[in-house]
Amino acid sequence: MTGRLLLASIHDVGPRFEAEVDALAARLDRLLGGPRFAMLVVADHWDEAPLHASSTYARRLRDWADAGVEMFVHGWSHRDAAPSGFAARHMTAGEGEFSAMAYPEALARMRRARAVVEDATGRAAAGSSPPPGCTARGRATRCATPGSRWRRITFASGVRPMARCSRAGR
Repeated sequence: MTGRLLLASIHDVGPRFEAEVDALAARLDRLLGGPRFAMLVVADHWDEAPLHASSTYARRLRDWADAGVEMFVHGWSHRDAAPSGFAARHMTAGEGEFSAMAYPEALARMRRARAVVEDATGRAAAGSSPPPGCTARGRATRCATPGSRWRRITFASGVRPMARCSRAGR
């Protein structure tokens, strides 16, 4: 081992991008020698592609999870509820779901999304990695210490853990 690690993850996993996710998962599986990656699952991408536990896609997610792919909750809709201002236009492209949302609402959405992901996969989510967009109002739900852009939400209590967590990709 070289001491260097790579976190491979597929973002925006859900029925909306089924073909793209299938292709990426197959490619990562070949490149990494097995299901050694994470999927960041969106419960209902842009409120247009709901994940249902009884769907064919949910069975596919369950198969990946059973094979060892780690499933993370990536938000409810991945859509910015109030897409205005510089950040929404230039930094999150309107996809910073929690950027202008108060903590109680963000936490409720993440809990709902967690339930959907866990129903679909048949197991506990590995954690959360909410969509991009970190503002002063949104900091309570995710990000924001120097050197660590993201933090996981502890679902049961709503208390944010102090352990650093990193995010690959965007």
